Amino acid sequence: MGAIEAIAAIVYELWPANNDWEQLTDEPFRTLDPIPAGETSPERRYAIAPATMLAAMRAGRARNLDIIGVYHSHPQHPAVPSEFDRACAWPDYSYLILSVKGDQTVDWQSWRLNLDRRFQPESIVLCGS
Repeated sequence: MGAIEAIAAIVYELWPANNDWEQLTDEPFRTLDPIPAGETSPERRYAIAPATMLAAMRAGRARNLDIIGVYHSHPQHPAVPSEFDRACAWPDYSYLILSVKGDQTVDWQSWRLNLDRRFQPESIVLCGS
């Protein structure tokens, strides 16, 4: 989680959302590509513009990668999806939420939206370093 925690400090300061790409091979491989959120502020929350998301999907496809999820921080709040998160979420994506207090990531949890539009927690297995 070190790479994500390091990025979380930046996420906390800049309020972006990011996409996590998964290469479709037999070997586990992850890469994080920052995607700047459109309108962002502590009051407004993050949102990725549809054109930005489409461009990210195309860029991933060109690299034989699929978007498997989005992560963002909840500064001064728990790592639990908000109503805004639920309203904007897509089923079958993982939503990794980091709870940030000050400049520290204090908790994190991945969530997946089911077809009833309810979030279910996901297990995270950390591989390698």
